[in-house]
Amino acid sequence: MMLTPRRNLAAVVACVAAAFVATTAATRSTDAGAGSREIARLRAHFDSVLHELRSADVSTLAPTQRAARETLIGRLEQYAAAGRFPHNHVRPGRFVPVFRDEHGTLCAMAYLIESTGRGDIVDDVARSNNLAYLPELAGDARLRAWLDSTGLTAAEAARIQPSYDGGICLCPRGDEPEPQPGVAAAARREYMMGSAFASTVNGAALYFNIASRSAGAGRARATTALGLVAGTAQVVLGSLALSQSDSRRTVGVANMAIGAGSIGASVWRMMHPSRKSVAAASVTVQPYVTTTRGVGLLLSARM
Repeated sequence: MMLTPRRNLAAVVACVAAAFVATTAATRSTDAGAGSREIARLRAHFDSVLHELRSADVSTLAPTQRAARETLIGRLEQYAAAGRFPHNHVRPGRFVPVFRDEHGTLCAMAYLIESTGRGDIVDDVARSNNLAYLPELAGDARLRAWLDSTGLTAAEAARIQPSYDGGICLCPRGDEPEPQPGVAAAARREYMMGSAFASTVNGAALYFNIASRSAGAGRARATTALGLVAGTAQVVLGSLALSQSDSRRTVGVANMAIGAGSIGASVWRMMHPSRKSVAAASVTVQPYVTTTRGVGLLLSARM
């Protein structure tokens, strides 16, 4: 069966869409697998730490210290079971501690400290030294006093604090980017700007493909191609934000909806060419007279 140009283009669009869906599904599957392994690794870490804490000799501690210690051990067990751990988005390819990530998720030590009403300590550390290991924070008098009141030693606190995987680093070893203030805010701002631009382009493509039915053949082809390319790009842009837990996820869903609408409008336009496009593809018959007084008909086709 011979495919017309319109059907041929529709088949290409269908293939591209199928490839995109398959790629997105594979990426999500890979991400989900990596996330499950990371959660399992952290839970194994906390299981080991909990065993050590419960096996430690606390005979020298005061009754209030032992009670506070037992309370925190129970909270640590609940924290590990919940499986809601911070993300390392600032040091790709490195295992580093993250006191509080840009989503507001706390590490184990930050969670324990805040659970006792000392959110001021958590806020100060997250603001000034968010990627520090506990030994680096030993100079904080408030933290030392807190540890003493809970019956935890600095060494035990260091054991409680895990590090978090930043994923695959594409930088040469030893050339990882240093954490910069406002990295998360800058990423959100850039994503919003890209989304606004893509929405503007696809909004124009939607208008010309749906509302403007009197465009010529050349303009129709241009707007159809624009809708297909820009729509696919915005769907991809939207899929990149689905793993986020902030406002980017909502914007990402909107991006995918707008992009899909633009693609759909382009396909609809291919199936419903404009009046000028139809007129452009026509066959005309004209009478003619030659110099020798011959008479005939002139058949011309315009595709």
